[in-house]
Amino acid sequence: MSYCTTAELLLRTGSTLGADVLQAIIDDADREIDAWLAPRGLSGTSSGACKSASLELAKAGILDRMRLDGTQPDSSTEGDVSSSVQIEPAIKRHRATAFALLQEYVDAQPTKPLERNRRVMRVAGR
Repeated sequence: MSYCTTAELLLRTGSTLGADVLQAIIDDADREIDAWLAPRGLSGTSSGACKSASLELAKAGILDRMRLDGTQPDSSTEGDVSSSVQIEPAIKRHRATAFALLQEYVDAQPTKPLERNRRVMRVAGR
């Protein structure tokens, strides 16, 4: 189950990557979310914070893909025009936003009472 769809990601990014590539990026994001939630005893839902976190991680994934395949280098020069895009800070920002959303999701969950084993021992002769 994906927390977000390729259509939602396309609407937010305008990416020209194919649907299969976008789905793979979403799948990676969702696996990361599941791995982050599992030690906290939670699973995600496809609405609210998990959907938003998935979209943020997928945006970071798109930027990382573009950086790795060279379609969006950190800087480029064409004739007299030079441009610089700071991809690493953008990736970090999207990831930080995603994990802040997930932390809010965790904090909003009802807490489970801790199960404790209590032993009562009777000491004879004292």
